[in-house]
Amino acid sequence: MELEGWFVQKITHGGQELDLALVERCTYIETLDMSGPKLILVMRDPDSVIRDDIGVAPGSLLDVTFADYFNEDGDEIIDKFSVLTIPDRGDSIVINAMQADVRSLKAPAKAPIVFLRQPVSSILRRLFPSHKIIVDRFGTGQDYHVLPGERPAKVLRQLSAEIGARIFCHRGRVYARRLKSMYDDPPAFSLAYNDTRKPDEIDAYKIASYQRPNTDELVADSIDRQWCGWDMRTGPTQSRKGALPSEWCGLSSQGGLDNLSAIPKPEVDIVLAGGVGMLRPGLCCSLIWYLDRIDSPMDESLPEKAVIGTAAHHYQAQ
Repeated sequence: MELEGWFVQKITHGGQELDLALVERCTYIETLDMSGPKLILVMRDPDSVIRDDIGVAPGSLLDVTFADYFNEDGDEIIDKFSVLTIPDRGDSIVINAMQADVRSLKAPAKAPIVFLRQPVSSILRRLFPSHKIIVDRFGTGQDYHVLPGERPAKVLRQLSAEIGARIFCHRGRVYARRLKSMYDDPPAFSLAYNDTRKPDEIDAYKIASYQRPNTDELVADSIDRQWCGWDMRTGPTQSRKGALPSEWCGLSSQGGLDNLSAIPKPEVDIVLAGGVGMLRPGLCCSLIWYLDRIDSPMDESLPEKAVIGTAAHHYQAQ
């Protein structure tokens, strides 16, 4: 069953298809780190057909088909999701799932994994063998290892901080990109707020509402550090960025210490008027903020350009 306007087109478990007519709410969340992609499904199941007959349970794998036929770039994408929990609400259930390969990296390792001065692309290819790898150019970095009982996702979190990049996975690809590189990309599309022109004259997606999070103090607390390390040959070293107070860490390279201050700053939370399947983390977009003022038609206090950090595609029945 193809549903125009839906981003989730099909869900199967073990070859059996879940009836999308039973979906009350669905949210697909893509993130700029290893905390996603995530899928939250609220479905009616008063007779336990999904749980008993189809057999969906924690640990089950769901094959989810995504497609946005109504907008541009409507190619189908099939991805696997691992079910984490299924809270029961009587007549309905909530299926909380995470992309299967990302979920596997959050499980404790059974055997050691060692990377001896390997390039970033080789590390990601080892951990994501079935994904296409897209990385910026990075120099050969430190040695990394995953001991039995440790989670590989923790090493990726450490790696992303030390190379000053964001490592994230979605839609069959794994990315390792610097924030500046993503910001310098040409805008993939435009978003406009309070655009009163006729629909056929608007060349941007309409912003229905927005909020500005107050995160300046939180980001400043992460950036305002003078990171210090120790090199066995040259002795103590410190970052060229940040300010006091000083904080010691296990890094010894100058570049790695500088990269620890590369923190993304949330600028604005946006709700679009309609679903746009092409929205995803890492894409650069231009922002247009119109005002109903003749003397000042644009709101200059809001950013003119931004990189998408989190994209949540939401559907709700009725």
